[in-house]
Amino acid sequence: MVAIEGGNTKIVKKIIDASYTSPDRTKFEKRLKTKDRYGNTPLHLAFKNFNKEISEALASKPEYRTLDDRNKRGLVPF
Repeated sequence: MVAIEGGNTKIVKKIIDASYTSPDRTKFEKRLKTKDRYGNTPLHLAFKNFNKEISEALASKPEYRTLDDRNKRGLVPF
């Protein structure tokens, strides 16, 4: 979540890749499926911070494409 909020595209892409290729990929999957205390998914945060590259990287993977997930305020990511 910190890498997404900080706009660190390189780290986020490495985490996404590791969620597919790492022997311990569940650890990375959990990071990309976690919600913050406001119910925001990583995709919420990427859109909120206007980070197109991270938004596209997350949305390109069905597992992390949380377009219908609502946060605690009832908002979808976009």
